[in-house]
Amino acid sequence: HVQDMEQALILLQKEFPRSKTVLVGHSSGAHMLSLALMNGFQHNPQVNISALVCLAGLYDISNHYKFEMTRGVERFSPVAVAYGGSYQAWKSVSPTRILQARPHQNAAAKWIAAKGRAPTMLICHGVEDKVVPCSSSTAFATAWNEAFEDDHQCELKLLDGIGHQDFALDLMFGGPTRNVVMDWILDQLDNDV
Repeated sequence: HVQDMEQALILLQKEFPRSKTVLVGHSSGAHMLSLALMNGFQHNPQVNISALVCLAGLYDISNHYKFEMTRGVERFSPVAVAYGGSYQAWKSVSPTRILQARPHQNAAAKWIAAKGRAPTMLICHGVEDKVVPCSSSTAFATAWNEAFEDDHQCELKLLDGIGHQDFALDLMFGGPTRNVVMDWILDQLDNDV
C-alpha cells in the first residue's frame, strides 16, 4: 500500500535525517513508488528522495490487465481486483495515465515545483519480460519525459536477455542487472543527487 510505504519513509528519514534516500521498487513495487510520486507523496510531502529506481514496473493497470487477458491469466491475477477492479478506477492509479491526462497539474508536478527538483529516476526493464511487457516502462518514461523539463528527465534502460524475475534475483545473488542498478545508484550518489 502506498500510504504504508510513505509511513516507512517518515520513520526512515527520522532515524537517518542526513542520509540520501534512494528508493528501489520491482514490479508492483515500482508501481507503488511511481504512484507515490504521482501523488506528490501526499502523506509526507516533506520527504526528501534523492533517486528512484523502478524495475520491471507496471504503470498502466488497465493496459496490464488487457495484456493478462491475452495470456489467459486475468482471472488469477491480483490486478483484477486491485483498486476497485474497474477500468475507470484503474486509470486514477495508473502513473502513465495520470501524466498523460494532466502533465503539469498533477500532484507530482506540484511536489517537484515545491522541492525545486525531481529525484533522479532510472527505469529499467528486461526485453525478455513475459510477466510485464517492457512497453509499460517505455510508455511511462515517455510520458514522464514529455511532462517535465529537461532537468527532470528519467533514464530508461531496456536490457536484452533479461526477464521479469532477473532483477530481484540478480540484486540478491549477483548478476548483470545488479551491476546496472548499483552502478547507476553509486553514480547518482557520487554526483550529489
